[in-house]
Amino acid sequence: PGTVVCDYMSFVFMFLSIATSNLVATSLARK
Repeated sequence: PGTVVCDYMSFVFMFLSIATSNLVATSLARK
């Protein structure tokens, strides 16, 4: 179970980082 939790956390962290980077890029592009 430990490895599954680590993989899930890494997947969530990667998704959040990509989402935030996309939001920042779009906000900068609008300006």
